[in-house]
Amino acid sequence: MGGGVAGLTAAWHLHEAGYSPTVLEAGDAVGGLVQTIELAGRHLELGADTLVTQKPAAVHLCRRIGLGGDLVFHDAGASATRIVLGGRLVPMPAGTNLLAPTRWRPLLQSRVLSWRGLLRLALEPRIPAVRDAAHDESLASFVRRRFGRELLDTFAEPVLASLFLADAERLSMRLALPRLLEAERVHGSVRRALTRGTGRPHAGTGGFASLRGGLGRLPQRLAAALPRGTVRLNAPVERVRREGGGFAVELGSGERLEAEGLVLACPFHRAAAVVSALDAALAAELRALEASSCATVHLVFRRQDVAGPIEGHGFFVPRTAGLPLLACSYVSEKYAERARPGDLVVRAFVGGARDPGALERQDKDLVAQTQSALAPLLKVRALPLLAHVQRHDRAMPHFQVGDAARLHRIAARARELGPVALAGGLRGAVGVPDVVASAAAAAEEIVTSLGQRRQASLPQAAAE
Repeated sequence: MGGGVAGLTAAWHLHEAGYSPTVLEAGDAVGGLVQTIELAGRHLELGADTLVTQKPAAVHLCRRIGLGGDLVFHDAGASATRIVLGGRLVPMPAGTNLLAPTRWRPLLQSRVLSWRGLLRLALEPRIPAVRDAAHDESLASFVRRRFGRELLDTFAEPVLASLFLADAERLSMRLALPRLLEAERVHGSVRRALTRGTGRPHAGTGGFASLRGGLGRLPQRLAAALPRGTVRLNAPVERVRREGGGFAVELGSGERLEAEGLVLACPFHRAAAVVSALDAALAAELRALEASSCATVHLVFRRQDVAGPIEGHGFFVPRTAGLPLLACSYVSEKYAERARPGDLVVRAFVGGARDPGALERQDKDLVAQTQSALAPLLKVRALPLLAHVQRHDRAMPHFQVGDAARLHRIAARARELGPVALAGGLRGAVGVPDVVASAAAAAEEIVTSLGQRRQASLPQAAAE
């Protein structure tokens, strides 16, 4: 259940395997966080806008469903990104990964770290490594321990606060960046591993892709690839109960469906409510998981009304900058075909764990605060031609230290309930490529479980 990319991908795999899935979507459109709209001749992404190519599952899926020819690839190096320091936009040094620069010359030339910060970074290979394979800690703790506070404030926190909408003091390294924990354990130094190219976080620098016309085409194509009637909109699931050898799925309309197996592909709070009548312990574990909310604010300016240089693809905002933004992307620079000639289209991210009350503000207030923050940075001299606000309530998993063990318990309990599989954030996935991979794994689990059940129900002679 759930008509986002996770639910649709799982349904597509089940259909390919010969099953007849039903996708139950509470809203009036498929896509979840991956939707593209057209507004006055501009294509605006309401959620995710890129696919990290270092994680190939989503790119492979696009090719399998006939969107391969519409993939557009871009470079996502650090030189394409700025960061707000001292009230101005400063290029991130070439060779910067998610957490730290890996090349000394560009870092020294950039002067983004003080001599104390540089010295602390240089000492990282000498910091004793944690060799425990089960170790977990918060992002902030990890970066301070390995690199020092200045690098946390300057690089790691602003980048990851926008990518994960998370509080660095609580974000689990084991779930967000497990390769860096592994890099420390195996190599003894994170910088040494990053410099060698091992342990590089997938969500960091490197290539990324999108689709002509927007990523919203991915869920639309998945839905179109399924048989008519497979996807049901405005069909919220109220609860699931055990019935015989399968499940009874009760919808908000009062309708009741029968199912052999279940794929849960919905937010934590919805999954907890749905399974509460099925298994109280599972529901309690799901309720313990947290998710962050955010809003994206699109502003369209006339390019001639912006005096500042628009360089790179956008910028990150450190907490220390004191601005009500997490990050900003220059849509018209990244994807010229999505804007009109003479446009500067920017997309700002607000809210997250850094500003949990953002969604309580009215749209006009979110637009005003975004415009006010951008004006001195970009030297904006006029009001935007148009604005659009999209709210995402409890949309991004905010995995904390200890949640890796909780997700393991949740998955184990789901398996005990029969053919029940989890996809998306319920499986620890963050970002479209991971979500796609999680949905494929969930579908495979359902196929295996149902196949074993059917095999067990055959007469012995037929089974042999």
